[in-house]
Parts: sequence; C-alpha cells; structure tokens
Amino acid sequence: MTWSFQMSGQDGWILMALLFLFLGQTLRFYCRDCDTAVCSSCTDIEHGRHLTIRVLDAVLDEKVRLKELMETVQGKVCKVELNRELRKIT
Repeated sequence: MTWSFQMSGQDGWILMALLFLFLGQTLRFYCRDCDTAVCSSCTDIEHGRHLTIRVLDAVLDEKVRLKELMETVQGKVCKVELNRELRKIT
C-alpha cells in the first residue's frame, strides 16, 4: 500500500507530516508530476517514472518562486498607488 497526498496549504503539510511520522515513513522526496510529497518507497513504486526531487530542493524552489511572485505583486501595487495619486492631482 502506498500513500500520497496533495499538498494544500499549511494544513496539508501538517497532516502529511503527522501521518507519515506516525507510520514511520519520512517524506524525503517531492513528485513534480503529481505535486505531492512522497516517501522513498513511493518514488520507486507509484512514482517510478515521474520527475522526483528532494523535498528540501522543492521547498527552496518554492521559496524562490514565491519571492518572485511577491516582487511582481508589490510592483503592481506601487503602480496602482501611483496612478491613484496622479488621478487625485488631475
């Protein structure tokens, strides 16, 4: 029997960590194809032909992606605020 869960926010991570801690499994890998953290057994069985990376690498990749997204959003917020101020002046 293999286990995998979709990661849906912080609650999903906590649920997976607790479940696998209880079952004695460690989620050391991340399946990019399924967007799921998996144990080493699942990388061979259920996700054998999928692109899997170390879960720590996936976390670092996600941090970079989120930082870039935040920078983009902050840039757009600045533009909106500038446009709002310009409309007040004219």
